[in-house]
Amino acid sequence: MSAVSTSPRPACPSCGAVGRGVEDLTVKAQATVEGRWRFTPGAGWRHCPTVGCEVVWFPTDPADAPVLTRDFAAGPLGQKEPGPDALVCHCFGVHERDLAVALDEGREDAVTARIREGTRTGRCACEVLNPQGSCCLGNVAKAIQRLRGAAAS
Repeated sequence: MSAVSTSPRPACPSCGAVGRGVEDLTVKAQATVEGRWRFTPGAGWRHCPTVGCEVVWFPTDPADAPVLTRDFAAGPLGQKEPGPDALVCHCFGVHERDLAVALDEGREDAVTARIREGTRTGRCACEVLNPQGSCCLGNVAKAIQRLRGAAAS
């Protein structure tokens, strides 16, 4: 009989949100120089998705490494900084304001199609450019949905 793990899923030590795993490469690429000095390779890094939380990346086991907060992020944090200037697609430079304009002009599908094409043809680098270490298309879809909701109200 195999043992069943009863440990909770890794959660942000600040806000409690469950964090998605990110590769070491993502954290190293997105951290400031000082952040890379705080970085510990192989700590099972997670990305905190919560907008108001100062933590950007945290180790799976808090004993393995310190958390890395916004102060240690070198670039824009996209989904953690919503608003017109938020970078929703790090690979192709699409900001939330670009999506708002595209929605107003009825061409949001063209913007999404262009991002998909860039991803399909291997032109993206989400694992390096996106602080959450994964494809930005989900962030783009959420931003479009949020903008549509705001326009409807």
